[in-house]
Amino acid sequence: MSHHYCVVLGETGKGKSSFINAALKNHGVDQILEANDLGKACTKSYEPCGPISIDDDKYFFIDTPGLGDKDLDEETKKDLRYQATDRKNRISAILICMHIYDKRFSLSVLEMLKEFMNWFPLYDFWEHVLIIRTFVREDNLRKSGNLEESVIKNLGDYMSQKNIAYPSNLKKREFFFNSVIDDDDGDSYINTDVNIKYEFEKVFAKIRELKPFFKQINLKSKFSREEGNYDVTYEEYEYVDFDGNKQTKLVEKCRILK
Repeated sequence: MSHHYCVVLGETGKGKSSFINAALKNHGVDQILEANDLGKACTKSYEPCGPISIDDDKYFFIDTPGLGDKDLDEETKKDLRYQATDRKNRISAILICMHIYDKRFSLSVLEMLKEFMNWFPLYDFWEHVLIIRTFVREDNLRKSGNLEESVIKNLGDYMSQKNIAYPSNLKKREFFFNSVIDDDDGDSYINTDVNIKYEFEKVFAKIRELKPFFKQINLKSKFSREEGNYDVTYEEYEYVDFDGNKQTKLVEKCRILK
């Protein structure tokens, strides 16, 4: 049995909670995230929700309430890093919810992607990034045009400024859902104009192909040393970077005042 953890990113109102709720509901999980379309982030924590059981695999989602709407402060980074790098979660995929007409990521989503790349600087990082297109109907899907080219340009402009590798395409990593907000009571759900069952099958099939980030980062050693008035514990990891080269990374795990 394999466990797959997925972080869901996106601005408030782009359908993150609606997507997660639909995934849970369509797979018989009695669990609901709060959401609305009034520009207010209502989901309460970064705790995983689920699981969704498909064959012998279990899938969990980690919502990121409000993170697509603001700059990342140090406390937020710390909370998100804890969820992202906690070995029990073993994150396999990063799902980015975007409106069908969106041609660029928000700056805060780009900043979050940069943080994930700092935590997991792996050669196949972008294979783990999936785009969830929301508010999709058959008519606006036809009118949307070549969104991938605009998104890649936006991503490239930002990442090249940071001297970070970025993908040349997102083909076969875009999935389409119709996120709808009920104006009467604020409940969120996903409509069925687009074949939702088929899209979910494709999403979960793609996630199932991905190894958790931490399975590609090997713990090489663990040691402690004195640094001034502190005893500091480090872990050294080995991984293959964006260019296919073997690298090591030193991560501070604990700092105790003597």
